[in-house]
Amino acid sequence: MEWFEKHLNWTWAFSWLLMQIISLTSYVLTISANETSISGAIIILVSFLLSIFSIIFWLVVSGWVIKQKGESLWWILLSGWWSPVWLRNIRTMAKEQMALIHDK
Repeated sequence: MEWFEKHLNWTWAFSWLLMQIISLTSYVLTISANETSISGAIIILVSFLLSIFSIIFWLVVSGWVIKQKGESLWWILLSGWWSPVWLRNIRTMAKEQMALIHDK
């Protein structure tokens, strides 16, 4: 967990990449499914649920990264999809400055 807190932008990038892979996989499953059979309908439902799960997972990680950076969750809506990457690490910088003060 410490690595994720230290590398917030990488954490967000990996979650975005995972969302893309899951979405692509569900897209391929949907294309390959036969819509007329029951098993094809189940595959389409599973691929839809996978897509929804991946988006929710990515939004949760984005919110966690934004909160770890010490910003408001409104940044998700205001800045678009890449908002966690644009924001500075306010809390991380404050922790580093406090560590420097205590070391002196």
